[in-house]
Amino acid sequence: MKEKELFIFDLDGTLIDSKRDIADSVNLTLTALKIKPVSLEEIYSYIGIGVTGLLKDVLGESQENRLEEVLKLFSSIYM
Repeated sequence: MKEKELFIFDLDGTLIDSKRDIADSVNLTLTALKIKPVSLEEIYSYIGIGVTGLLKDVLGESQENRLEEVLKLFSSIYM
């Protein structure tokens, strides 16, 4: 049996810098849902904790009940 090799790359932050694309997608999502956009710098500070954590932090406690709605729309915009 031939031995298989597997290579896995974490593209985000390793081979490409996608933080601006992520931040733009977050703000497009927020705007579409009539939620006030957030500064790029604030969004950048949340990148690295996963999409759910990022969106939860961006929304804050006052909008946390909309997390599923925001996640669904963000996924359609960014992915």
